[in-house]
Amino acid sequence: MEKNALFLPALAIAALGLSACGGGTAPGVNSTPSSAPSSTAAPATTAASSATTSMPAAETTSAAPTSASTEATAASSSAAAASSNAKPAAEGKVMKSGAAKSLPATVMGFTADAGSGPAVLYKDANHKLIGVGAPLSSPLASLVEYIKKDKTRAGTGWCGGTGATDSIVCYVDTKDGVINLSATSSEIPLETLVAFANELAAAVGVE
Repeated sequence: MEKNALFLPALAIAALGLSACGGGTAPGVNSTPSSAPSSTAAPATTAASSATTSMPAAETTSAAPTSASTEATAASSSAAAASSNAKPAAEGKVMKSGAAKSLPATVMGFTADAGSGPAVLYKDANHKLIGVGAPLSSPLASLVEYIKKDKTRAGTGWCGGTGATDSIVCYVDTKDGVINLSATSSEIPLETLVAFANELAAAVGVE
């Protein structure tokens, strides 16, 4: 029974992820036609001057890649804003009692979604999700066996891939039991989930 419970947050995330990725794609596509009218001014000039004016026309067409690179820079800077400097807690440390009931409202740019069910879902500005489950009764050592690849120390436990396609988890120890964090690797890189676990432990406190 408990084995099935471990993957409920991941299923909830997958379900919500489908609705989250429905709309809003490529808002900047219609910016490219604006560069076309600027090139139509060239035929009004002489043959000699058209050679001269062809240079600014080339410069105007370079405006589209500039806008694309600006969007890429904005995306990378928002990702940098969500990064973490928190480190894993020392071996043997656990999160304080009541950690699961006093989760912070925001962790590393992710905001807790109130009323999201047994698993608290944290959502970022792009609707990417991380699930935080209720404490489990099994010991950390037995739960960590579900991590089949890229096992990485994080928070007060470990993160990695479960072996199931796209599923990544963390098992972090608290005074009241082990909490599992879950996400899908196509939306959330493992490094982000590890950083989230580190920040969560730092925010809640360890002993």
